[in-house]
Amino acid sequence: MRKLVYGIRIFLRDLSSSPGNLLFPLLVLSLSVFVLYWFLFLRQGMERGIERVSRDFYARIFIERGTEPEKLISFLQGKVKIEKWRLITQEEAFREFSRLYPELARILGSENPFPPNIEVFFSREESPLAIKRALKEIRALPGVEDVVFQWEAVKKLRKARKSFEEVGGFLTALLILASALIIANLVAVGVASHSQEISLMELLGASRSFSSLPFVLMGSLLSLIGALLGLSLFLVARYFLRFLFPPFFGSLTFLSIWNLTLGSLLVGLLASLVAVKRP
Repeated sequence: MRKLVYGIRIFLRDLSSSPGNLLFPLLVLSLSVFVLYWFLFLRQGMERGIERVSRDFYARIFIERGTEPEKLISFLQGKVKIEKWRLITQEEAFREFSRLYPELARILGSENPFPPNIEVFFSREESPLAIKRALKEIRALPGVEDVVFQWEAVKKLRKARKSFEEVGGFLTALLILASALIIANLVAVGVASHSQEISLMELLGASRSFSSLPFVLMGSLLSLIGALLGLSLFLVARYFLRFLFPPFFGSLTFLSIWNLTLGSLLVGLLASLVAVKRP
């Protein structure tokens, strides 16, 4: 307990005497955590989106106004087995868009640019390739503007997620290394500036762990503060950009927040321990 109290006192003394020396490291740490939060947010959102669209063989057939959906469904049923389908009118499509993107819907005002479309759910017994061939024939029929098959979208999403995770993994490792180097350098500078005080304490019988504790505590607390600032920046940015990420896309669990905060604290602790270790 005495060690902890002593460490906090030294840390607060240095913080009050030279706050400018900590501003840049704290800024870099918080921005690094901010970037990592966005990476986790988008990755989990992609996983959630892939899971959602992978549940069924599903397609949307966008049609021109006046096109009879029953004829298209009858044509499809002659090719593949359909479990259910429903027509989404222009008004329903606009209401769904307004629910997911209320800010963008207000920009559109009364203008409705969405065509009517047919939601079709196919039997899980059907082959995706057979469904794809049938939809290709549907796309060529008069009155059909476009066709989107969820199975193709899932393949593209999985490929995009893999590339995103590779880039994100490299970026995560780079940010962790940069944060660790910043903390280690800051702690090493602190140790050097208090070298005479540390030597005197050790001559009087203080242990090395006792004299080094303030600097280990400094690096650990800076990491924790940086993580909390990064989280705060993320939450503020997420609030103002919420219309770009509907509820079914972006997500971030409490466990992810806890793990990233704890991980930041551990990086600071390990970097500080390495920095104070000396022969």
